[in-house]
Parts: sequence; C-alpha cells; structure tokens
Amino acid sequence: EGLESFSWRMRMTCSVQFPAALPSPITFSPGNRVPVATRAELDPVARNVVKVGQSAPPLQLSTRRGSTFDLQSHRGKTVILCFWSTRGTLSIKALDILEELFEAWGRNEEDVLIYGVDVREGATSRTEAVEIADRFWSQNMLAIPTMVTVGDDVVRTWGILSVPMTVLVGPDGTVKHVERGVGVRTKMNLENQLKSVSVSRKGKGK
Repeated sequence: EGLESFSWRMRMTCSVQFPAALPSPITFSPGNRVPVATRAELDPVARNVVKVGQSAPPLQLSTRRGSTFDLQSHRGKTVILCFWSTRGTLSIKALDILEELFEAWGRNEEDVLIYGVDVREGATSRTEAVEIADRFWSQNMLAIPTMVTVGDDVVRTWGILSVPMTVLVGPDGTVKHVERGVGVRTKMNLENQLKSVSVSRKGKGK
C-alpha cells in the first residue's frame, strides 16, 4: 500500500570467441579410482566378489577368544573360512557342517584349519561383537573357532553379497572353492575339495 509498481529492461550482448588451441592439454589423472565395465561394478562389494583361482584377499582378525589370525601366515595349510551372521537363517546349517569337518580333519591341529568369520552384525566395538558371537556359540554348542568383525571392511574386501559364504583356500594361497549359501551338496563339495588338496600335496611329496 502506498507503493507504485515499476519495471525495467536491460539488453545484453555477448561476443563468443574460440581459441585456435588450448593453452595447455587437458589431462585426466585416475588417482585411486578403479576402472569398471558395468554399473554393478560401482558397488565395492560386488566388485570384489571372490572367485576360484584368484589369490585369497588378506584377512587379519582376532577370534572371539582373543587370539590373532593372519591368513597369510598359514601358507602351506588348507584353510576353510565360513562367513556367517546371526542374521542369516542358514548360517547355523553351514556352521554345523564345518563343525563335522572340524572334528574329522584334526580340530585345527593338522594341515586343515577351519574358522568361522562373523560379519554384518552391526557391532560398534569388539566387546559387542564378541558378546554376539559368544551368545550364538553357546546357544548352538559350537566348538570351531570364529573370528569377529567390527565394520564392513571384511565384507567389502571379500565381496560378501550374502551369508553364509564358505571359502576354501589352498596351501598356495589361492581360492580353490567358494560355496554360497548351503545345500544338500555343501558338505560333499567341501570334503571333495579337501581330499583333492590332500592328494595333490601327497603327490608333491608333502
């Protein structure tokens, strides 16, 4: 009220010029970027899915009892790792199979080592992660050792899309078998792989 409306007009002119050459060449530095071929590979977990024949990713963790496990230090032995979670309804079935193999192949006192690896629990501290694993181990009366994790580093490094996932790493440090989920052939598949590795080692005089 008491104000008059107004309008204004402005005219602008532009002069566009293109240089004959760039003052310096345009370069692209990839830095730490990882080249991908598909959109799915943008997912850091999917990009690192473990495959048979590749070198096993590094794994350095503590067990729920406090001992240290370093996969690299166990070269020369066959290692079975079962990545599991209390949130995975099939995890206990996979762990029960490993429990049987643990008893049959020397209870980690010979050339076959069997470990669980607890992932995707959402624990924010080692104490919390151990409490979750201890409770699950007690409820299911398991004897095999298991490692615990905080955060998702292991999930990303090993490309764990779902649990359970069981990986058999040969004495040379390469992945010999990957079992995703659990089924009627899971135990047989793992036993066959163990026997195959054992025969191979004997054939080399080990």
